[in-house]
Amino acid sequence: MEQAAPKLTPLDLAEARKVAERLAQAAQQGDEATARELLILGEGEKMDFASMHASTQSYELGEPKADGDLVVVEAKIAGPPPDGGGEAQVQCLPLVVRRVDGAWKVDMGASITRMMGFDLGEAMTQMVEGLGNAMAKGMEAVAGGLGALAEPEAPPGSEDPAFRDALDAVRGAVLPEQAAAVSEALGKELDVVVAWGSMRGSADAVGGVGPLVLGQLGEAIRTVCEGAEDQERLRAALHRVVIWHVRTPSESLCVLDGGQLELAVCLVRQPGEEAAQGFFTSDEIADVLRQATQ
Repeated sequence: MEQAAPKLTPLDLAEARKVAERLAQAAQQGDEATARELLILGEGEKMDFASMHASTQSYELGEPKADGDLVVVEAKIAGPPPDGGGEAQVQCLPLVVRRVDGAWKVDMGASITRMMGFDLGEAMTQMVEGLGNAMAKGMEAVAGGLGALAEPEAPPGSEDPAFRDALDAVRGAVLPEQAAAVSEALGKELDVVVAWGSMRGSADAVGGVGPLVLGQLGEAIRTVCEGAEDQERLRAALHRVVIWHVRTPSESLCVLDGGQLELAVCLVRQPGEEAAQGFFTSDEIADVLRQATQ
C-alpha cells in the first residue's frame, strides 16, 4: 500500500515561501550564485540567468499553498517598462517548491509546466509537428528563464503591429472575465491556461480566444451543469483548461483526461481552408465533458 505524503505544517509553508522570496530577490539583484543554489534543474535544463535578471524588475509573491508534498507560491513578476513608454509587462508564475535532501528548492521545470499546463520536454518532442517551429521556439525560450515568460515570442518576420495590443486586451480583461464566468458556471475556480506563444504573433488568433474558445467553453459548461448532480460530477472531473492555437483545422483537438481539458484550436485559417471550422462549438465541447463524467 502506497504511503501518503506527510501533511505540510505552517512552518513548512513559511520556509518554502522564504525560498521563493530568496530566488526572486536573487533574480532582481543579479545574484546568480544564490539563484543556482535555490533552483532544481533537471537533466538537459539550463538557466539563462541574464534573461531572468533582466526581466525581474519587481515581484510580488502570494501566500504559499500545499499541494501534496509540494508548496506552490504564485509570483507576479514585472519586467522593464517598454521602450516606447507604458506599463511594464507582468507575468504570473506558480513557483513550485519542493524538498531535496531536507532543503526547500524551486523546481523551475515543474513551475513552467504548471504555468503552461503541459510538460515542456514532452511537448517539444511530441507536438512540434502539430504546433509548428514557432511554438517550439517559444517553449525553449520559456524554459530558458523568467525573461522569456514576460514576453511571448512572435516568429521572425511577424509584421502584425496589432498583436501586442490584442494580447494586452485579452490577457488584461477578456481572459480574467471569461475565466471567472466559466468558474462560476462550474461552481469552483477553474485554472485556465493559454499558450500565448502558439499564437505566432497573430492578433486575429489572440482575438479569437475570447469568443471562439472561452465563450464556447462557458456555454458548454453551463449546458452540462444544468442539474446539481451533473455539476458535481463535472467539478470532480475538470480542474484545468489548456488552450493553444494550431496551424490547420485538421490539428484541432478537444479531450478531457486526468482533470485537464485540452483545447487545440485553429483560430486563423490558411488559404484554401476558409470553409473548415478550426474551433469547437459549445455542443461539441459539452459532448466531451459529458463523456468524461459518465
